[in-house]
Amino acid sequence: MVKKLMMIKNWYLLISLSFLYALLSKWWLISALAHNHTSIVFLQGAKPVAAPAYYTFNNLFYTWLSVMSRPMYPLSFYNPINLIYVFPSIYSWILYECMFPWLGGLLFSIFIVVFIKYIEKINSSYFDITYVLFSGFIGGFIYETILLSPWLDIWTKAFVSLVPLILIFAMLALDKIKEGKFPIKCALFTAVAITFVYDIRITLASIIVIFILSILILFILDKKAYIEKSKRWVLFLSVVFIITGTMRILSAIIPMFSKTENPFGGFRTLTLPVIVGNYDLVSVFGLPFPLIKEYVMVYCIFLIFLTLILSSLLLIRDKYIKKTILFLMIPIVFVISVIWVYSPFKFIHKMLTEIVILGIDVGVMFRTPRFFITITGTLVSLIAGLLAYYIWKRKLKYLQALLVVFIVLIGGLNIYLNNNEQIKPLAQRVSILPKDYQDVYYELKQLVNESDVRVLYILRTGKYEVERPPWLKSICWGILEKSFNILTYFYYGRPMEYLYRFIMKEGIDGNTQPISTILSYLDVKYLIVTTDYKFKSMREKSIKIINYLSNSSYFEEKWNNTKIFIFEIKRPVNGHFYVSSCPFILISGGYSSLSTVINSGTLNNDNGILFSDQIIPLEALDKNKIGTITTVKGRDTINDLITQLVYWKKVNGIIVVPSKFTLGIDKSKWHPFFIANPHHGEWEVFYIWPFKGNVKYEFDFRNDWGFVGATKPGQKLDIPITIKEGRKYIILIRYLGNAEGGKFAIKINNNSLTTINTFDKTNSFKWALIQYDFPKKGEYSLTIKNIGGRNAINIILSIPEKEYYRAKQEVEKLLQNKTIIYLFEAESDLYRGDAKIIKDFNASNGEMLSFGKNDRAWQDVEMIKPGTYRLALKGMGEFRVRIGDEVFTLKPEGNFSYTPPFHLDKGDHRLEIAPLNVRNILQNPSFEDVFAGLPESWNIGNTKDFKIGFDRGYDGNYSLKVSTSTTGKRWSWIRSEPMDVEPGRDYLITTHMKYRNVKASHVKLEAYYPEENRWRQLTPFIPGGKSGTSAWQKYSAIIKIPENATEIRVVLNAGWVLDEGKGEAITWFDDISVIPLDEAPKLDVVWLYSTETNQTVEGLFEVKERPAEVVNYTKINPTLWKVKVNATKPFMLSFAEAYDPLWEARIYRDGVKVGTVKSIPLYSVINGFWINETGNLEIVIRYKPQDWFEIGLMISGLTFAGCIGYLFFDWRREKGDGWALKVQNRVKKFRWKLF
Repeated sequence: MVKKLMMIKNWYLLISLSFLYALLSKWWLISALAHNHTSIVFLQGAKPVAAPAYYTFNNLFYTWLSVMSRPMYPLSFYNPINLIYVFPSIYSWILYECMFPWLGGLLFSIFIVVFIKYIEKINSSYFDITYVLFSGFIGGFIYETILLSPWLDIWTKAFVSLVPLILIFAMLALDKIKEGKFPIKCALFTAVAITFVYDIRITLASIIVIFILSILILFILDKKAYIEKSKRWVLFLSVVFIITGTMRILSAIIPMFSKTENPFGGFRTLTLPVIVGNYDLVSVFGLPFPLIKEYVMVYCIFLIFLTLILSSLLLIRDKYIKKTILFLMIPIVFVISVIWVYSPFKFIHKMLTEIVILGIDVGVMFRTPRFFITITGTLVSLIAGLLAYYIWKRKLKYLQALLVVFIVLIGGLNIYLNNNEQIKPLAQRVSILPKDYQDVYYELKQLVNESDVRVLYILRTGKYEVERPPWLKSICWGILEKSFNILTYFYYGRPMEYLYRFIMKEGIDGNTQPISTILSYLDVKYLIVTTDYKFKSMREKSIKIINYLSNSSYFEEKWNNTKIFIFEIKRPVNGHFYVSSCPFILISGGYSSLSTVINSGTLNNDNGILFSDQIIPLEALDKNKIGTITTVKGRDTINDLITQLVYWKKVNGIIVVPSKFTLGIDKSKWHPFFIANPHHGEWEVFYIWPFKGNVKYEFDFRNDWGFVGATKPGQKLDIPITIKEGRKYIILIRYLGNAEGGKFAIKINNNSLTTINTFDKTNSFKWALIQYDFPKKGEYSLTIKNIGGRNAINIILSIPEKEYYRAKQEVEKLLQNKTIIYLFEAESDLYRGDAKIIKDFNASNGEMLSFGKNDRAWQDVEMIKPGTYRLALKGMGEFRVRIGDEVFTLKPEGNFSYTPPFHLDKGDHRLEIAPLNVRNILQNPSFEDVFAGLPESWNIGNTKDFKIGFDRGYDGNYSLKVSTSTTGKRWSWIRSEPMDVEPGRDYLITTHMKYRNVKASHVKLEAYYPEENRWRQLTPFIPGGKSGTSAWQKYSAIIKIPENATEIRVVLNAGWVLDEGKGEAITWFDDISVIPLDEAPKLDVVWLYSTETNQTVEGLFEVKERPAEVVNYTKINPTLWKVKVNATKPFMLSFAEAYDPLWEARIYRDGVKVGTVKSIPLYSVINGFWINETGNLEIVIRYKPQDWFEIGLMISGLTFAGCIGYLFFDWRREKGDGWALKVQNRVKKFRWKLF
């Protein structure tokens, strides 16, 4: 009795020591939380796995998080770890970082006790519980150390801590495998424990460890009984897999099958088969010190551990323990050979990361250390426990001392590393939310006042290093969104990610009207801008946005604390539910075109906005008589709509998605990118950053289609396509035309089709059309090869030729009763020659095109349909506009100027715009006025070495011809008469020059400073020194007149001879202009639209009917809403939650269900439902995964309850309860009758 009490006392002492060890290791966290118990703490998130700080018990049961408008993983029987989220952040972090590692170590200690007891039972050896408990402590201590390591993934610690529980039940089953139904009971508990682990990598690692132990025990240690035990062990494993499959796999399969029925599918996340981290000899053993470079102490401790193992193997005489340790070393060595950075077998690791089964990227499990370290860490801890048992049992004093030193050193090192802010990783450092942010929350709560309007935070925090505030020690995506329980949108990995980039760009450019309009569509009332950034570039962007919003008529500043500013959107928000009024607007040309439409001031609060390159229901276009198309290129819009027809199977053809045929790891292949910006596939990195946001912000039809991109010559991608019958096909390729574009080639079965030139300054997506005659049906290989430049391909269509032209007719028929608008941003959609792009905050997109005297802008327009059209120009000045055979003079003065209606036939037409009546302050700019052989109003400073003459001009009759035979550095000094200018004013300088055999010919400006009574040179030269021979070239620049300068003059310098063998040097000058920039003609935007009347731009989107009204709506829970609508016509219902294709509307009339409608992307980022019903309707909006979750929860719950019920029944049966015996007898009788 005394011995038993001492054993219990020692056991509690060891448990207390391990608990103290956990507290000391995480003292950095406990002390920080003790001093900041009222604050929100960030360690890679407000709570473990980045759950929001305000996450509560209610959120556990729903698959949608309304506050951030995004999906959320709810509680389930197979993931009880989520229960930790209901605690305040400070407690959840202590539980996660401190308690779970201690629990894992304790469970592992119990596992070692069970394991050693079983070995000694087989060995018929003496079993000393004191030594066993001590060995359990040692093994548990090592396992706890691994879990306490600051380098172990924080989101897997809780799951790894449950692995020993699985092993305990498995060992108990093995120990009593012959004892009736006991193994079945263990199987039930094992299955439940496996489902609790949740993370598939840890689950798989646990199963592999069970498999290793099974082989060890059944085929090595207990060979005599392996046949009988193996049969019962197979039964045990079968029960485990059945129960696990029912609780975990079946409940996961239900949504998988349901999801495939959804025509919009889901969002693809891209996890590339990339090996994360370099594994050294310490980390591959599962010991918790990877990433420490040149840390001598770590390697010394590691050598002590290796010495322990090798010494013990030499001294161990117990064949069972020796066999066990040697066998356990085999999988450890295998793992090392696979993942060690210098291993010759590293290729196996790479192969594992590339495994794909049934289209599922299984290889993702092997990217990170989680899977491997779970195996090696478990086995190493087990070996440590076995060594401790044998060393103490045999009283090997030297090894006992070595083991104690090892335990003290590894424990002390772990405590030191955890509490050392300089060594441990950033993810394990406390960040406290500053009071400035708390003040924002209190202010927003008063402003929002429990309404359902949303707020939006820009600039965001956390995704990239540059987005971190100075107080945040590690990256945390969306600090403000996760800190405050106020309705918002979460940017990351959702449709809002793309819109965020556009809003940021518009804010930096000062284009505030589109921001206010788009956000009002999304039910956003307040915009919060922070300047609290570590990097200067981000602070500067924030300050720019704040200045523009402060001076905007569309925003009002409500509050600031010098770091964070709250702006109210003056435009009324549309509400959580509203009916989009007609006409609908179908945008081709991305957010950029939408911004231009908004800046025209013609949109209403509730115009429905759709994009032609996002999947939309055809009925929404077909049944709206005044639906409007906004486009840049006619043929591109037609092909966008043909894609819609093919997608909805209205036309026979196939859509090939190239991103499905590349994982992105092979650098010789094209790389996949996605608009939703998944990790490793950020579209903004490829598409937005290189062009500094000067792009159209177009879409990819479906967010899981994405694009493939290439930047290096030779990059290829082979795509299999299936042709159902041999005939001529039209192949359509949607590619990116951009300023860094080059060429890519298309082949089919190695037969070259064409080479596509992708250079285009518009940075927009275009369609290329190729004809190809497939000789027969079957499989073909379509190859795209990058020749050069930055290239991207979205999708490829393959359509039989006859089907294509039928589809084209269908689209043209669909557009017949629609208003067609060709929308051109002057600075980005028109070819502009030498016209200059200038900043102007009154312009539609913050920029205008400024024209010199002979400048022009043009674009070739493909008219989709013949009819009556009208042109509208917005800008300043007077212009001659030509389209086809029609010529007009328009004079916009800040507003739209219109042509009369005119007729255009279907087909291509050239639109050309040139300025008229440009005021040039330079006298005799084209040298037309000549007196005594010299140009009037020009002073000739040096005629000794130069000859002056006149020749055929660039514009007009004459140009000034200057020739010389000099080879020295002498200048011609031909100066214009001085021109009066205003200091600080901008002037557009334009020159024309051609030259032959010259060196250093140039044109410069000089400014006169009356206070100094001297002329001084201005920069830049226009042009700088030119050498060689050239035909006429135009040069221009915008010059700001310096302060204190009152006059300028143009100086023509003709240079000298470049090559004496080629004769004299000649330079021609002509058509020089100096135009005050604010007086130069400027073009903002051009509208070309179909109309049967004198309709103005303002009247295009006039609301002529409201097909329905929302009577009221009720929120039942985050995944269920009820809306009552009175409809007279089919309508579009807008729902202000972030677009997710798994939202659906179930329509009821008089209590009877009449239809179900899938969500479409309205305004690209929220949900729209096209309701093709009328009358008094009740519409139930449901997030479908909630149904799957509830079914899965019910299956898991019933299975779990069945397991508990069976265990309770079996317990009472063994106790002889009458009811239990009756149930048993009835089951036997039923089974007898059945079989």
